[in-house]
Amino acid sequence: MGILKFDIDLDDWYRSERRRQFGHSGSSREICECTTDALISNCQNLPLMRAYLFVASSIVEAMAAEADYAEFRKQFGCPRLTSHGGSELEYVSPDWIIYEGKGWDKLMDWSLCAQVAARLISNVRSWIETRSNSKEAWARFRAGLGPFVSTFEHYDPAVVPSVEEILSNDQDIN
Repeated sequence: MGILKFDIDLDDWYRSERRRQFGHSGSSREICECTTDALISNCQNLPLMRAYLFVASSIVEAMAAEADYAEFRKQFGCPRLTSHGGSELEYVSPDWIIYEGKGWDKLMDWSLCAQVAARLISNVRSWIETRSNSKEAWARFRAGLGPFVSTFEHYDPAVVPSVEEILSNDQDIN
């Protein structure tokens, strides 16, 4: 499968799409679930936006409990899905992007999603390798992505080996 065939910074691409569509800075690290459908529907590359939002928000969710989460958020532009339905801001599962009730699961290009995962997870891994407790942090990150891998197993088992490959190699992490 390999890395994406095009050479773009996915976080920058996401922010430019938000800017293009919503006319603001696009720098927000959060996106409300009610705007995700419009963002995807009006995107110049719908499959890529759906895959990016699913992978990026899964990564953020996996990193949220880490002690250096604030540093991670400064480094990466991955959005976190939110809901404003209640009186307080709540975080939403990345599964919202593939919500079966709306048929969005059938719109996901799982092969492309696996390629996006390879790119973004590789970037996060490189960052984790710079941390003092990198081996433990990588193990926690991988464990946090367990539900993410299970989603691939449910929808497209054929791409699971490529997702597991990027998560499996921890030989060279200190």
